[in-house]
Amino acid sequence: DAIRKRTYEMINAFLGTSPPSRNVEHALLLTRGMTFAQFKADIERQEIIYPFMQVHNNVPIEHTTLLASRWEGQTVTSVRGVLIHNYTIANKRPGSSAGVVSKAYAALAKVKGIERIAGEKATDGPWLVLLPYGNDASGGVALRYAWRMIIDGRAYGRKIPFLTWVDAETSRILKML
Repeated sequence: DAIRKRTYEMINAFLGTSPPSRNVEHALLLTRGMTFAQFKADIERQEIIYPFMQVHNNVPIEHTTLLASRWEGQTVTSVRGVLIHNYTIANKRPGSSAGVVSKAYAALAKVKGIERIAGEKATDGPWLVLLPYGNDASGGVALRYAWRMIIDGRAYGRKIPFLTWVDAETSRILKML
């Protein structure tokens, strides 16, 4: 039997099918330092997360986000994420997205393993972003203006959506998932 003698008491208390017994209360006091009611309130409280994306001149920098979080009724207790503090921009900001989707499909058609392109429009995007792409001369991060979009191609005998970052200046594919 893989279940200990009082496990069902604990399970039933957590499921709400029976009130917590003295054994459940005692176990929680010993292991967590709190009563059943305190433990239940603690695991049921809401976590609130505030996301902050790093931007440069209103253009989001890909793969950078700070998440500040707090528990309901408390102030912020945790901040985690990625920011780039030392960067340069390695290409020019484009004027518009005109023609970028057809250029992306032309670039996709040249990728080894793509049997053929399967569409004419983007499923999502194009969105102007700054993509971290290598290092600059000072050891910081080089960012490139890129168009992020989802375009369709055929590979391995089936239609596949590709999340694609296309250089805003050269129309070369910088990254593809």
